[in-house]
Amino acid sequence: MSQEGKATTASATQDPPSPLQPDSLVEVNPRDNDYLGAWYLAVIVERATSTCDDRYVVQHLFLYEDISTGTKAIREYNSVDIRPLPPRHRPRKFKVGDLVEAYFDDGWYEGKIDQVLDDDRYIFRTASMFLLFGVNQLRLHRTWLNGNWVPPLDESELAVEV
Repeated sequence: MSQEGKATTASATQDPPSPLQPDSLVEVNPRDNDYLGAWYLAVIVERATSTCDDRYVVQHLFLYEDISTGTKAIREYNSVDIRPLPPRHRPRKFKVGDLVEAYFDDGWYEGKIDQVLDDDRYIFRTASMFLLFGVNQLRLHRTWLNGNWVPPLDESELAVEV
């Protein structure tokens, strides 16, 4: 077999590149008491060290910003606390008990639908509060696990770019 054939075979079996690359827009779960179960936008700056595959340096876009200087915080996180941006999805109907994420205070907070109101409005419950959200402020809770979204998105859920 030629060298060309070997290279093609080898590249076909390699894992796809990680979505956690420098300059990638991601979501980070800080795991601070004030932000438990919340995901905030950040940009990956670099791997924490060249020998450690599971730690990254990220720059927050909104969280921990120094208001007086506008300086964006730079912090280090384990890969389990970082995920790529979830795929864009169409607004959907939710029902009581659905696990969702609600956009609140510049982050996506995990919780449950506690009550369904009219006009696509929902009462959202976290561990410590009840809040009212419109359907455009909610998304189905998904977990980034081993390089895949769980539960996976159906093709019918994907947003159409116009």
